[in-house]
Amino acid sequence: MPGFIKPQLATLKSRAPKGEHWLHEIKYDGYRVQVHLNRGRKKVYTRNGLDWTKRFSAIAGALDIPGEAIIDERWLSFTRAVPTFPNFRQS
Repeated sequence: MPGFIKPQLATLKSRAPKGEHWLHEIKYDGYRVQVHLNRGRKKVYTRNGLDWTKRFSAIAGALDIPGEAIIDERWLSFTRAVPTFPNFRQS
């Protein structure tokens, strides 16, 4: 398994592209993480490569994928169906 892989980050633009070949989605605020799963062992990295495995151990523990995988995702916290970023800072 490779170590941390630097993620491709979004680039700020002054306006969204136009045309029928584009999709747009709501961007929720949360933590961008990279999860490395290696035969039962789990490692969680922030988008800057910090090892936050201990901080997010409960969430990483829920990922039960056999074999090897690298998952690049955004973890969100919701309160009454509303994204609440500060909840992560309290955990």
